[in-house]
Amino acid sequence: MTGHLDPHGASGSVPTRRTDPLRAAVFGGSFDPIHLGHTGIAERATDAFRLERVLWIPARRPPHKPDRILAEDHMRLAMTLLATAHRPRWTVLDLELSRPGQSYTYDTLLEIPEHLARYTSPRSEGGFAERRRELELFLIIGSDNLHGLPGWRNAEDVLRLARPIVVLREGTRDAHLADLRGRMSTDALERIEAGFLELPPLPQSSTVIREALARGEMPDGALAPEVEDFIRGKGLYGFPAAPAGGALPRGDGRTADGTGAPTSDEGVGP
Repeated sequence: MTGHLDPHGASGSVPTRRTDPLRAAVFGGSFDPIHLGHTGIAERATDAFRLERVLWIPARRPPHKPDRILAEDHMRLAMTLLATAHRPRWTVLDLELSRPGQSYTYDTLLEIPEHLARYTSPRSEGGFAERRRELELFLIIGSDNLHGLPGWRNAEDVLRLARPIVVLREGTRDAHLADLRGRMSTDALERIEAGFLELPPLPQSSTVIREALARGEMPDGALAPEVEDFIRGKGLYGFPAAPAGGALPRGDGRTADGTGAPTSDEGVGP
């Protein structure tokens, strides 16, 4: 499995003709599992930064978490597809899962234009746009990744290739900027400062969700129903697999027919 899985949006519809730059954000992470906090972040970032596309990229093996044991790649990919399928402008790319070795954001950003080329090319060249559109890339990251950002591969180039959208998860803007001052260029600091996105506190993380599932509990209001059903069916994270022809009770006493709804988590790794 290589390349993008949904190059032009789930609806397959022809996008509105535009000549201004296409604003697309890369949102990567382990997504282990993807939850409603992730999708909530994408929705808020779309509104705040006028994004037209969100490119979801499950990471193969984040270099900053070398000892972390993830769910199998194809399982995390499948859950990401299920959680994002209802949004035509959300596209799942398996770039990092298809690339051997560790995942680096710099390498991924270099590949993105090729995967969006048909979307931004004029109709005369087999694309969908009235005329070729430039691409303006953004990168969604969590503020907890900022301290280690100077150590990312080609960190300054990463911030030149994509404008950061920094989800403020802990601390303050001033504290994060002070921590980076002297370790990154003035231009990089200005781009980071302009990209902060403050969100309401989110009650659950992927870690908390995995711990609940390992206890046999389906956390209420954390996962999309389709992801819940997938975890039940596969018995992921130690959650007991649903018996054939039956449904295990949810943590709140409802069956898999019930509804769920949101949470928080990781941005793109280095």
